[in-house]
Amino acid sequence: ITGIVTINEEVDINKLKSSIFEFVKRNEAMRTKIIIESGVPKQYFESIEDFKFSVNITKLSSKKDVSILAKKTARTPFNLIDSNLFNFEIFVLPNKHARSCDFYSSHY
Repeated sequence: ITGIVTINEEVDINKLKSSIFEFVKRNEAMRTKIIIESGVPKQYFESIEDFKFSVNITKLSSKKDVSILAKKTARTPFNLIDSNLFNFEIFVLPNKHARSCDFYSSHY
């Protein structure tokens, strides 16, 4: 599942990034991990203290670039075992277009 949110106003990228981290902190389902124990997949919620993820920031030249990159990312398989089951990216566009686009992809 992928989604793009376009924000047509000036955005404080650091605050946006911080809000994504806060969202993950407050929603343990976002911290779901799958491991294999004795050949059997097991699911658990990783503690916020141990959970590591990043929000990538990419500067692009046009909305078309956002669409191309989002489609490419959506087609990229997730490693489901002992890794994050989501990806957040912030695409920053020039002022004449949307100044920020958020991209989210998930294995769900």
